[in-house]
Amino acid sequence: MPAANITPGIHEGCREQHASKASSAPREATVGRSPLPLTSLNHVSIHCRNVEQSVNFYCDVMGFVPVRRPDCLNFDGAWLFNHGIGIHLLGQSDDPLAPQLRVPEEINPKSDHFSFQCDDIEEVERGLQERDISYLRQCVEEAGIMVEQLFFHDPDGHMIEVCNCDLLPVVPLSPDPNMTLALPACMRRKPQAYGRQQVQEGQQGSSSQYSDESGSESGSEKGKEGREVSEGCGVEEFSNIVDGVEEQAGG
Repeated sequence: MPAANITPGIHEGCREQHASKASSAPREATVGRSPLPLTSLNHVSIHCRNVEQSVNFYCDVMGFVPVRRPDCLNFDGAWLFNHGIGIHLLGQSDDPLAPQLRVPEEINPKSDHFSFQCDDIEEVERGLQERDISYLRQCVEEAGIMVEQLFFHDPDGHMIEVCNCDLLPVVPLSPDPNMTLALPACMRRKPQAYGRQQVQEGQQGSSSQYSDESGSESGSEKGKEGREVSEGCGVEEFSNIVDGVEEQAGG
C-alpha cells in the first residue's frame, strides 16, 4: 500500500487513514448502536487567503482572542478562541485540492454558515453599520416567537449569522427516555425562553434529562394530559409547537 500523504508538522506515527468498507450509497440509521461518545463542539476550521486579515476580522469584529497554536503546525494559520468555541484559520496553500475561495456577490441565508448567539441584536447591527460591513437582516416567526437574524460574510466569503435563536424552544422530535441533552450557557440564562421541557405521551415514570455544562440535570414533573414537563418551563407558545410535533409524529 502506498504511503499516505502526511500533513506538515503532524507526527507520522499518530496519523492513520481508514477507508470505509461501505459503498457510496446513503447510509441508513444503525439500530441498537450508541452514538459516538461526544462532549461538545471544539472548533471550526476555515480556509483564508490572508491569515493576518482574517485574524483582525475575527478579533476586532467577532471578539475572538488569538491562542497558542502547536509549534509542529508549521504551515500558515492561526488559532482563535472565545464564546466557548475555537476557530482555526488555515492559510491558503498551493495545493490544487485546496478549496478555491471566492467572496459571493450576494448574501444568501441558505448558504453554509455558522451562527453566534447574541443578547442584543440591535447593538450587533449598529456594530456592523459602524464598520461598514454589508449584511442582511431577517426575522423568523414560530408560534408567536420572533427570532432576529443578521447574515454577513467574513473577508473570504464565509457566511456568518448572529441571532437570538435561544428564544426558540428545543423540541426533540423523537423522545428517548435515556437521552441527555447538554445545555449551553445561553440556555441556562434563559430557561423560560428555551422551554426546557420534554413531551412524552403514555410513558410513566421516565423522562429525558437535560444537563447543563456543569453536569447537573433538570428533572421533570407530571404536567397536564400525562405529559412529562421539566422544571423551568415558561414559554406559553411552546404548547403550539409541541402539538405540531405530535401531529407530525402521528401523521
